[in-house]
Amino acid sequence: MIRSVALATLSIALFAGAAGAAEIVTNGAADATGSHPIRPIEAFVEVVGQDRFAGYFVTDEHGCAVTLVRAAASDEALAHPIARMALIVQPSGRIDIPSSGGQALRIACASGAGEMRIGTLDRNLPPRRTLID
Repeated sequence: MIRSVALATLSIALFAGAAGAAEIVTNGAADATGSHPIRPIEAFVEVVGQDRFAGYFVTDEHGCAVTLVRAAASDEALAHPIARMALIVQPSGRIDIPSSGGQALRIACASGAGEMRIGTLDRNLPPRRTLID
């Protein structure tokens, strides 16, 4: 019980610092690979680079309200600090949260915010181009 309270306090403290320090990109250069749909309140865990992200979302008046926890992928016992983030992704919008090795976690909110897609983005790839007649 004491460990749970300590982790909760630590994650809230890290959230305040991580929100300003994290580079969150709202328009990525390439499409996410392995993207899969998530429904409201459905939990997800995604390993991106050396980070493990776990979270869920709910639909609110602004879009997809995402609660996300970030920890080292190799830290199964959560012995090291974790970061908790609360994010709003607008309907039809997306954000990329950078990880190691040029990868990022991509979170995309569907129009109407009834579904969210998550996947891994390789930020080292050149942007895909679309030909328009």
